[in-house]
Amino acid sequence: MKSKKLIALWTAVTLMGTMAGCKSSGTQGGESTSVNLPGIDTIKLGEDYQDIQASIKILTNRTDIVDTVYKGYAEQFMELYPNITVEYEGITDYEQSLNLRLPTGD
Repeated sequence: MKSKKLIALWTAVTLMGTMAGCKSSGTQGGESTSVNLPGIDTIKLGEDYQDIQASIKILTNRTDIVDTVYKGYAEQFMELYPNITVEYEGITDYEQSLNLRLPTGD
């Protein structure tokens, strides 16, 4: 039961993070655009946003559970959203790696 709650929370956070990058308000080619995003309490897990296609890479310092626990989380998520692939990458130099990857968009 705990893993289902964790997956639901992770899904909601991921979707909100993905959609936050989509929010736009301003002009684009002379047209005014605005996107209304749903509240987290209105998203139906495993039902809404089935048409989204994406690839998500999650960096973690937990190298000991990347191929076990996190792999299971990714598989459960991808059952609900088959068009979204999730990959966990375990790194030992987390802070240094993030400082190098973020500015380059990696």
